[in-house]
Amino acid sequence: RSHFGSRSSAFVFEVLIDMQRAVFATRQTLGRRALGTSVPRFGGIVAVEGLADLEKAKAGKTSVSYFTASWCPPCKVISPVFTELAASNDSAAFLKIDVDSNEEACAKYEIRSVPTFVFEKDGETLARLQGADQGRLEALVKQHCK
Repeated sequence: RSHFGSRSSAFVFEVLIDMQRAVFATRQTLGRRALGTSVPRFGGIVAVEGLADLEKAKAGKTSVSYFTASWCPPCKVISPVFTELAASNDSAAFLKIDVDSNEEACAKYEIRSVPTFVFEKDGETLARLQGADQGRLEALVKQHCK
């Protein structure tokens, strides 16, 4: 047991949480400035905050929209794969959409389960993948994101 008591442990924990929040807020701000839009960008992935951001982010490129949820175990498994694919491919827009905060986008794309990946180009759907199938996701990226 620390001679400072349990109060200092709680204080340190609160400081760490505040630091994490500050880092996240800074990353969002820097991402928005780099893109010149309201859409934050992290490691090749655009974090979409609404349907208007989704449409703006995918304009003029092949896009891979990843519909996900923070509470979804398969999403947590496939997320690092999606991040790696986005980092190694600059010919397509890789978009991440949280289903809990983007109901309008989910309705438009008829999302019924997560994870769901939607491949599009010029407004036309090229492919859809439901589930955390790494091999199929990699194959679809290779096929459509040249």
